[in-house]
Formats: sequence, structure tokens, C-alpha cells
Amino acid sequence: MAAPRAAPAAAASQLWRRLWRHPACASGLLAVLCYINTLQADFVYDDTRAIVTNGDVRGTTPLTALLRHDFWGTPLEHAGSHGSYRPLTVLTFRVTHALVGLRPVAYHATNVLLHAACSALVAETAAGLSAGRRAALLSGALFAVHPVHAEAVAGLVGRADLLALLFTLCSLLSYARQARARRAAGGWGSPERRWLAAALGSAVLAVLCKEQGIAALPLCLLYDVWVNSRISLTALITSRLQVRSERVVRGEGRLTWSRPTEVCQWTLIQSLNRCPLIPSDP
Repeated sequence: MAAPRAAPAAAASQLWRRLWRHPACASGLLAVLCYINTLQADFVYDDTRAIVTNGDVRGTTPLTALLRHDFWGTPLEHAGSHGSYRPLTVLTFRVTHALVGLRPVAYHATNVLLHAACSALVAETAAGLSAGRRAALLSGALFAVHPVHAEAVAGLVGRADLLALLFTLCSLLSYARQARARRAAGGWGSPERRWLAAALGSAVLAVLCKEQGIAALPLCLLYDVWVNSRISLTALITSRLQVRSERVVRGEGRLTWSRPTEVCQWTLIQSLNRCPLIPSDP
């Protein structure tokens, strides 16, 4: 009788070891387990206006209307428009409707999978920043189960938040990849430029999913300054750094850090100096 009892324990131990080696997969699986019960939910509250009665989702308007309408299907120039421009999110609703109609389970399943993907990317981001498997697993698991995400996952209109985060993390990871490749190669090459293009493209997609996706750009900037360049926050604020840029600071070779705008100014210059479109060497 001992062997049958030991078999499930051995299988569980083996599964745990595999998940420990892959924090992203573990975080994604945990996210699915937390929200699998939402598959039984229906359209509620704002879901009705955003999906059920939205002509842009039901296909009663031309596809180009997504570029002229807000998230709720109202023309942007209309006085009653909400002003939320999220065409890519609406497009995902439209594709789902074209495939399965108004079956809520398909919409909720997509949200759950998007949350799982975001949780996995959070673990990947943590792994890249800390180089620790334990920190990556903890970060991804905490993100997966944190109740603050319940509305975004269970409410179908929250797909805008999920997609925006997904592409924001893709942008950050792509930027980090190009930074590491550029540092290893000692300059700019074709792979580095492709990763930078992927980072910028992902940031654009994040903005098209929800307005807050614009945060992808300052996140990449902060990564470049504090992680890639390894400049501490103390040094950034207190040091007087030499800056030579006729475009931004005319006639001044040293910043005094007397105003917060000068800190932002120096940070912008540091980013521009790394841009392949503005080479630092003649």
C-alpha cells in the first residue's frame, strides 16, 4: 500500500521541481487556476455597452470605424464621446464575436489567458532584473493572485488593461534585450536595432490598447538610466554631471540640479545619446 501512496507525492514533487525551474510557466498556471471560475460568468455592467450593443464589435460598422470611434462605439468628434481611444482592444472583441458570436465563455477565457501571459511576463521581467529564480517566481505568483486584478480579469472591459500591460512588458523586455546585446557587441548592429524597433512597436500597440500604455516609454527610459547605465538614484539627484548638448542646453556645460526639470532634462539627453538615430561618434 505504500507504493500507491508514494506515487502521487513523487509526481507532485517532480511537478514542483519543473515549475521551480520555469517561474514564468508557474506564474501563468497559477493565474489560470485563480480565475478559471470566471469562465461561467456572463456579460455584466459595462460589458453590455462595450460588447453586446457595440456596433464596432458586432460588425455592423466598417472595420475602419474602429479608428474613428471611441471604446464604446461613439464617434470621437461626437459631444457625448468618452474620448477613450482603444481600437486594438475593440478589434480583439470584434474578432471574438466573428468567431463565436456572443458566447461569454470565449471572452472570459481570452481575459484569463491574457492575465496568465501578463503574469508570466512579470516573472520574466523580475528574472531579468534580479537574476534570481526565487524572486522571479515570487513576483509572478504575487501578480497572478493579487486581488487588485480581479476587476480587470473578471470584467471583460478590463481587457484593455490586460492588453496594455502585455505590450508594455513586451516593450520593456525588448528594450532590455537590445541594451544587453548592445553592451555585449560594443555598439549598434542589426540585431540591436531590431530589438529597439520591437520595443517601440510594442509601446505603440500598448497605447492603442489603452491610454496608460504610454507608460512603456518612460519605463524603458528608467531601465536605461538605472539598470543598463547603473546610475544610482543618489548620484542622479545629487551629483553635478557634465552635459554637452547644444540642442537642449545652450551654453551650459554643467547642471546644478536646482530644479526637477533639469533632472528630467539630463535623463532625456542620456536616452538620446544612446539612440541609433543620433550617433555619438562622427
